[in-house]
Amino acid sequence: AGPPRRLRVQVRDGGRTVVDLQLPGVLAELAGAVPGIPAAYADRVREALRTGVRGPIVDVIDDDGSGVTITID
Repeated sequence: AGPPRRLRVQVRDGGRTVVDLQLPGVLAELAGAVPGIPAAYADRVREALRTGVRGPIVDVIDDDGSGVTITID
């Protein structure tokens, strides 16, 4: 598996993407320092990195299409 290639944070408002942040995998450990990422989400990212999990780590979407997705590739 190896180290992650990237960490991607997408934020949607009313179904429209308003943030699409992509960090190189070597910076994925800094997820807790990204403004707006709650501590619980940052903890999930750190745990996924520690255990080698890939794919969507956080995927929360409201009925109106607003939400946050954090993915490790």
